[in-house]
Amino acid sequence: NTKWLKTPVVWEALLDKMPGVAMVRNLRNMAEVGLLTPLSDAEKLISSRLANTKFMGRVHPIQIMQAAVGYDASIMSLSKAGSEQRSRKGESTKPYIVSQVVMNALNTALSNSYSNVVPTNKNFMTAIDISGSMYWHLLENFFPFYPGEAAAMMALIWAQIEPYYFSTVFATDIQPINISKNSSIGDVLRELNKFGMGRTNIELPVKYAMDNNIKVDAFISITDGQVNSGNHVFQTIRQYRDKMGIPAKFIMVAMEADKLTVADPKDP
Repeated sequence: NTKWLKTPVVWEALLDKMPGVAMVRNLRNMAEVGLLTPLSDAEKLISSRLANTKFMGRVHPIQIMQAAVGYDASIMSLSKAGSEQRSRKGESTKPYIVSQVVMNALNTALSNSYSNVVPTNKNFMTAIDISGSMYWHLLENFFPFYPGEAAAMMALIWAQIEPYYFSTVFATDIQPINISKNSSIGDVLRELNKFGMGRTNIELPVKYAMDNNIKVDAFISITDGQVNSGNHVFQTIRQYRDKMGIPAKFIMVAMEADKLTVADPKDP
């Protein structure tokens, strides 16, 4: 009977043996019933588990990101898309006090989740598509993020892992964005909010690097592929290789399922 899930004593019993994935998914539920409150025993237990790399070993970075914004919904108010219409149908909206200790522990858990990834030590340039189509609808498998926000979260992953990276946003034009190893989810959304939208010109990252003599081993364009301006990027990447003498790769990370690709599948 689900009525018992509305009582703190039941959640306290569940928390005792709760694995990492279930724990981060249920932070909001435990807060709503009054178990997870500032300075509570539950806060101490949860924050210590979040900092425990062995306990959190099977929790994916994306699940930690989702847990953070699900628990502290105010984070999404920092986004240019705002925090409206981010709740699933039937989801509770009971107010509670967000634990600063747990939020700090979530940021620590996010950083720790990359610890087993071996950096390539190559030069990476990440390019986040911030065109209007990246904010048309929420992503079901990356809820409650829009594609543009999810793209920035993925750029944060490269900043956490690779020592040499350069992060940018693009649409009609291109600009650097301040995403660093120490950035929180809120920091990244706040940075995104500084930039306007526009049409999608996917060659801009490569052209920008070529015009500014930036040595890039791999361009990572995180986009929905709705290109409507500029030249074909596979032509621009060839020009970049010829000018810079670098066998640079162009990688498209698709935020939407589509049969189209802006990259050349035959490109080595």
